[in-house]
Amino acid sequence: EINHVAVDSTNDRVFVVGYDVDVGPELFAFTASDQEEIGYQPLVDDETSTDIFDALPIIATQMAAYANGTSTRLFVMGAMPNDDGDLVTNRVRVFDFDGSTFTEADFSPISLADDDATTTDESDTFSDLLVDQSLGVFYVSDATSGVVHVMAVSDGTAVVSPLDVGGEPQGLALSDGHLYVCNSSTVAEEQVISIINTADFTTTEIDIDAPCDLVSVDANGTSTILLA
Repeated sequence: EINHVAVDSTNDRVFVVGYDVDVGPELFAFTASDQEEIGYQPLVDDETSTDIFDALPIIATQMAAYANGTSTRLFVMGAMPNDDGDLVTNRVRVFDFDGSTFTEADFSPISLADDDATTTDESDTFSDLLVDQSLGVFYVSDATSGVVHVMAVSDGTAVVSPLDVGGEPQGLALSDGHLYVCNSSTVAEEQVISIINTADFTTTEIDIDAPCDLVSVDANGTSTILLA
């Protein structure tokens, strides 16, 4: 069962994370341009690279890739145990792939906190995870708390306090220096697409009068095409 796919176009790699009922989580790596296997697949399962296998969530809910020079840095989310052994959803595992082997980054896992006392963080629903290659950050939408997290890919620290977009933020899309955030809220005034300027984190909105889960955007500095 395939859960997520992530592409590192700079290093010509595609990664697939899935679940096998007899094994558990598995992680595959291929050359993107010709779909050739990188080594014997899967690179991570219960018999190969067991440290990474133990760190993977059983079911990955999100995954994204960042080209870190000739290496690829993978960010993976899903329910995973905290230090007390309780399953939590607000952690991001970070794995580095050097072309043949995965290792876990020394700052992994990253714990996401929204600074909101009304939610528990550890049980929040995180809808999407998106890497911004040019700025060296990744974004995570939190549907429970109505915020978007902005984290540094280099060390997992927060670049800015969680951005309040209200409602139930879902899918994310990047184009022309702006982050577009879909909102699935059933509340009429929250049925918007939030547009975050990635330079200064100011936010504007497009009122679409309907809940949406996914968004795709292409812009050239003059015109913008947006599908939601």
